[in-house]
Amino acid sequence: MQGKQYRIATASRPPQISWWINRGHPMECILELGRAKEFAATWCEWYISMQDPTWGTEWLLERNPDTRYDWRALMKGGRNGFYLILLTLHWWQGIIKSKSDELEYTGAI
Repeated sequence: MQGKQYRIATASRPPQISWWINRGHPMECILELGRAKEFAATWCEWYISMQDPTWGTEWLLERNPDTRYDWRALMKGGRNGFYLILLTLHWWQGIIKSKSDELEYTGAI
């Protein structure tokens, strides 16, 4: 599963992910994530770019349990696969400094 069709989208991806990948995926590293609000905006744009457009194009995406969604865009193993989404949520959580940051993060999870 090495081809691009098996990888999570890179369009709009937070630049910190490339930094992390290019340095060999260090588990104990200190990233320059900037302010939570800025990281959140980039993360949300990246996440939206991976979704079925019928979910919406603005954050927060629609969550209707009665609707059948197309999950194929996220069904990617690849080298890092869905792990990148979970890892970046962890990074985001680590830079929360205010209640509004926390509310935005909570909306993502």
